[in-house]
Amino acid sequence: MSERVASKDDKLILRRKDIRQQIAQSFATAMNGVAAQTGGSIKLAESRLRQALHRDHAPRAGLVSDLRNKSRIGVNHKEDLAILAVDMRGSTALAEKHKADKVFVLMQCFIPLMAFIVQALDGEVVGLRGDGLIAAFGFAEKTWRPCLNRAYEAGAIMIEVNGVELAPFLIERNFPAATAIGAGVDCGRRVTITKIGLGDAIEVTAYGAAVNTAAKKSKLVNTLWLSATANSWLHDEEGDGTFTPKRTRLI
Repeated sequence: MSERVASKDDKLILRRKDIRQQIAQSFATAMNGVAAQTGGSIKLAESRLRQALHRDHAPRAGLVSDLRNKSRIGVNHKEDLAILAVDMRGSTALAEKHKADKVFVLMQCFIPLMAFIVQALDGEVVGLRGDGLIAAFGFAEKTWRPCLNRAYEAGAIMIEVNGVELAPFLIERNFPAATAIGAGVDCGRRVTITKIGLGDAIEVTAYGAAVNTAAKKSKLVNTLWLSATANSWLHDEEGDGTFTPKRTRLI
């Protein structure tokens, strides 16, 4: 608990109580979705999923939320940001081995939990990528180090939480669980975030070298990858070398 971190940000440690509460809420949403779909009310299932992912009751909305909900197609925002990409490993094998409803529950627990961790560390989910997501940290921040630190810790927390909290929770209830996830962190100047699409196929997404690199490196197994550029900023921005990833992330 006394270990120093560069940003001295209290949010770098999350409470197990909050994590477990989020898992339980997501699991209930997933089970309700299965029941609603079985009963023919697909719209009800979709409504509950949207509420779980976008946190309609969240105390604050960010730039990505504004782009998603208020802007017109083509509006874009460019900013220097830290990017975190996370990806579930082995999802194809799980989908082949288990029934669709079982995998559905896994995904409805996994994705909202990852989004919860991002939001808890003041990041914003830019987009969902099948069995993973892309998140951005550092909106309106003046220096790289704090947002990179939070992106790094978010990725580390995701890997740890999946193994020690989410997987045991699902396995105990006879649902499939991800045995591994990967996470990649990079930073980029002028990352572009935009609302894009046509007709009903509309989403908010991010573009830029940092997004591509982080996404490619999220293919590792239970490993958090940090780019050389991000690592350099964390160590050398102020020349004091105080960046130390936390060993205690959950309390």
